[in-house]
Amino acid sequence: MKLLKTALSLTAIVTSSVAVCLAVSAPAQAYRMFLGEDLNSNPWIPTSNRTNSQAAEAAFLSNLTGVGTETFESQITGTNNLLNVSFPGAGTATLSGNGRISSVPVGWTNGVGRYAVSGTQFWEVDAGGRFTINFSQQVGAFGFYGVDIGDFGGQLTLTLTGASTTKQVTVNNTIGSSGSTDGSMLFFGIIAETMEEAFSSVSFSMSTGQGDVFAFDNMTVGGLSQVKTPEPSPQPSPEPTPEPSPEPTVTPEPGPSPTPSPSATPAPQPTQPTDPVSVPEPGSIGALFLVGAMGVLGLGRRRRAD
Repeated sequence: MKLLKTALSLTAIVTSSVAVCLAVSAPAQAYRMFLGEDLNSNPWIPTSNRTNSQAAEAAFLSNLTGVGTETFESQITGTNNLLNVSFPGAGTATLSGNGRISSVPVGWTNGVGRYAVSGTQFWEVDAGGRFTINFSQQVGAFGFYGVDIGDFGGQLTLTLTGASTTKQVTVNNTIGSSGSTDGSMLFFGIIAETMEEAFSSVSFSMSTGQGDVFAFDNMTVGGLSQVKTPEPSPQPSPEPTPEPSPEPTVTPEPGPSPTPSPSATPAPQPTQPTDPVSVPEPGSIGALFLVGAMGVLGLGRRRRAD
């Protein structure tokens, strides 16, 4: 997958070697552009795969309301030089630059890769031959199918002329060589984002400076009032800053109160019996005194006798 980008913020996604699809969302104050391309290499058989070009057209139309599309089916075959076409809400478009109404049966080409997108008729014109579309009023949207563009090395450029500005837009068509992309189909659409980007004419040119005749078909034009205001891109909501959760206060579970161990009651000590000699009976004190006195007297007599 390859990413391409133009000076006007045109972004293309190459989906395969044979098909290109683009749905462009340009930034503010820039054109919204849409490109889808389905490649072919057979000048005799129309491309059967139109997935990308049809998807680009659908995306383009989804941004508009009440617009008209010119398929050239009601035009007289062979009409050339100038062609006036009316569009509801967008006035009249005048096509000039040596083009003409051509007709090819469904399922066929004109032998060199050109055919109608819907029906049998288309505007056959040289992209390098001053092909210009003038509008009777300022318009805000322009889209078209191109068949067999760039098969000989050309890059398509559109010049948009407004009331006060002129801008160039490069259509990122696949650049072929010597008819290598004969019969390829693309859709390109452009929508003005502001009044200043509105335009009153579109001119076609090729980067090679040479001619490149192609089939121009299914042209859509929209006035400024027919352009839908794009929905603003949703902005992601900022993530709320989480409030810190308070730490839970842990209340300790009351434990069982310890039962105090009963104090050991000291065993009663046995009372020692009182020695009768140590603790005399109260009535024996006088007798003891008398015995002591008699002993002292006897001791004294013994010493004198000696």
